[in-house]
Amino acid sequence: MIILDTNVLSALMRQIPDRTVVTWLDAQSRTSVWTTSITVLEIRYGVQIMAAGRKRSRLSEAFESLLESMGHQIASFDNDAAVHAANLMAARQRKGRPVELRDTMIAGIVLARHASLATRNGAHFEDLTVPVLNPWIIEPLPCAEGVPRWGRPTRTAESRHPNRSNADDANNSVHFKKHWLWVGRGTSQDFRLTRRQKYGVSAIDNFVDWI
Repeated sequence: MIILDTNVLSALMRQIPDRTVVTWLDAQSRTSVWTTSITVLEIRYGVQIMAAGRKRSRLSEAFESLLESMGHQIASFDNDAAVHAANLMAARQRKGRPVELRDTMIAGIVLARHASLATRNGAHFEDLTVPVLNPWIIEPLPCAEGVPRWGRPTRTAESRHPNRSNADDANNSVHFKKHWLWVGRGTSQDFRLTRRQKYGVSAIDNFVDWI
């Protein structure tokens, strides 16, 4: 069971979804991919506070399509998750670590389900005792108690040939498996890396800014 954090779903909801994340997702079993009720809250809230218009409508449609393609597999914040979240929050408080409530609730759900977590914000979850995956990178994330944390192999901006054009990338782009919905509405084949992807900046917490 792999639980997708909010930043992973956000990457899939962009007008041109992040191809690295889509490629990683295509390698996963469809029935193993879930998200949480906390992520649903964050994304629905982020969409609803946007100004009315085409962008808001597109993102709302993209989110509904994405949930449908996942079979509405949403893990809830139940009593077991609350117990794990409380233990984690108390442990972090004792260590003087900042405690972000929603991230801790997501962590509680992941721990209660004995699942893996896919996220770009590895630093927020480095003390978990379950695998934490980064779909954007190949390097293992920091781990607690020897738990392996691997991202997926992918060509980084640094390994890209300096004379390679964006058109070359587009012509050699991955053919995504049909069972995962391409939720973007754009037609561009330009897959240039954003500054966040190129320089390894973590996805920001604010959903509206990220999208």
